[in-house]
Amino acid sequence: MELKVLVVDDDRASLELLEDILTGIGCKVLTTDSGASALDMIEAEGFDLIISDIRMPGVGGLDILKFARRNNPDSLVVLVTGFASIETAMEAIKGGVYDYITKPFTVDEVLVVVRNAAERIVLERKNARLLEKLGEVYAELKTGGRPAYEEAVPASVAQPATYDGRLIPVLEPRYDGPPWKDALHEIDRLAQLRREGSITSEEFDMFKGKILGYY
Repeated sequence: MELKVLVVDDDRASLELLEDILTGIGCKVLTTDSGASALDMIEAEGFDLIISDIRMPGVGGLDILKFARRNNPDSLVVLVTGFASIETAMEAIKGGVYDYITKPFTVDEVLVVVRNAAERIVLERKNARLLEKLGEVYAELKTGGRPAYEEAVPASVAQPATYDGRLIPVLEPRYDGPPWKDALHEIDRLAQLRREGSITSEEFDMFKGKILGYY
């Protein structure tokens, strides 16, 4: 995926090196050597990833982290530092920093952090789409709606059965739906959302049954 990245550093050499590395792997990169300018850019447009030096005159990396978490919470923030202290690290962690890059850094170190961030962003977007989809399913079930595939199943096919201790109608497999491996992948991501506490156990059971065709 193409990441939209903001790089902030008052050290021109570091700024240009990071820009070259990120551009080289297909990122859309905007740069600034001013922390105050970075705040304006974050407010004006969204970024997938923000990489900022911690120590800069005026507005520093921790200020940018706090501003980004408040105004663009979907952005991941990576701080670059050569002077990290325990106090600074703790403040950054509490503020929601994604990762650190320590100066002097190598190209490989930057690539590892950025690729990990890209994987995290992709996963979060997939989870967001899944939650949106499950929300639509939940709304449909609450209003008593019946999915199109269920209406297409002949009444003679349904028969009483138990599923997780409850009586439910058993439906024919949905041959026009996604492949089983995709359904299992959705259930795996659904389980991850349950572990993170994004959905309840009851919602997990209901949505899993929906995916497998039990509802």
